[in-house]
Amino acid sequence: MLKLINFPLPVVWVKNMASKQIIIFLLITIYCVNGRTTENPANGLLEQLSSCYLKIIPFKLNFELINYRDPENYQALTGTYYMANGNQFRVDFAEQEIIFDGQWLWSYDQTNKQVVVETLDPHSSLTFIFNLLSGNYQSFKAEVAKSSKKDSLIVVELQTVDENQYFKKIHLMIERTSTQLKAVVYYDFQNQKTELRLAKPEKIESAAAATLFDTQQFGSEEIIDLRP
Repeated sequence: MLKLINFPLPVVWVKNMASKQIIIFLLITIYCVNGRTTENPANGLLEQLSSCYLKIIPFKLNFELINYRDPENYQALTGTYYMANGNQFRVDFAEQEIIFDGQWLWSYDQTNKQVVVETLDPHSSLTFIFNLLSGNYQSFKAEVAKSSKKDSLIVVELQTVDENQYFKKIHLMIERTSTQLKAVVYYDFQNQKTELRLAKPEKIESAAAATLFDTQQFGSEEIIDLRP
């Protein structure tokens, strides 16, 4: 059965990938832009980015995760990410559904017809995209990379405040006109590159979102309850 493996910082491991790494980003925080000042242009840009997504909740977006072992050796995985009110998010892969209902994390393996219910580790992979889109960058210092106004993308570099963190360097590729996040490229402490490409978000109806986040749908499946 599929297991989520936690690291000091966001990493998602999923079935059908040799390395089983999915998103060393599937999620970075929530509804706050505390501790940032507007004196740094990067901070203002990050505020615009999170505002762009928070104002259209609930929404969905497709993503592609590419893990590079070297330039000629890489693995790619696609999925759909959903975000709703109440700190809820959902991630769909080919054979797995992951739902955080605001309190508990539900991981459904479609092959084995099993559901694992547990607490969400705030340092797990399932927090990175969430935090990226909702605006909590308190663990990072941000700086806008040099670019021309003719460039369609603005690159913001994030570096961890704690040098012992998992990430060595993170680049956010932000579309200049919409301030939407188009891609995230990061290098881990082993200098291994991972790229997360994000599609344009699509707003969904509240009634549809309620169905997507309804964990009662798992009632007929085998449930492994790991809640304290």
